[in-house]
Amino acid sequence: MLISATGEFVYLFFGLLAATAAFNPDKLDDMIINAANNTTTYKLKAENALTFVTNTVDITQISIQTFALILATASANLRWSTESSESVKAKYIITEILYYLCVCNAAKWVTDSFIEGHYLRSSEAKILVFGDTTWTAITQATYPLVLFYRFHSVHMVLKVIDKINKD
Repeated sequence: MLISATGEFVYLFFGLLAATAAFNPDKLDDMIINAANNTTTYKLKAENALTFVTNTVDITQISIQTFALILATASANLRWSTESSESVKAKYIITEILYYLCVCNAAKWVTDSFIEGHYLRSSEAKILVFGDTTWTAITQATYPLVLFYRFHSVHMVLKVIDKINKD
């Protein structure tokens, strides 16, 4: 899990590096010159700002999720006391949060697999910053780990939910 999380961090980190070009006017001018004729400064700035925000949110989400899953698997042998109403509420809330993580990971997998990977427009700024060959190498090296992280996270979350529900 930690290896696949590292691959996801590397992929998102390089995306952040490319997105920061929106904040450098000289680099942005170079990108506009190298881009297609229909690319405007505003459009490229907006795309890079959106990439910066989404990658930052993804890095935060992955950090919290990985830490939570490591803690959950380490404490999977804990017994839930179902005698008090507070523990029943806590068990319900934790289960709902875990189901939410399953849905988020599945949605992120769909987005990564079918949208990000197949549409060059979503990576235009990254290609303009790193070059076509370099960005392709980065993507090909880290993308399998990104997908494995999402699948493995869903598997681990479902295992923890199963453990909680058995107690």
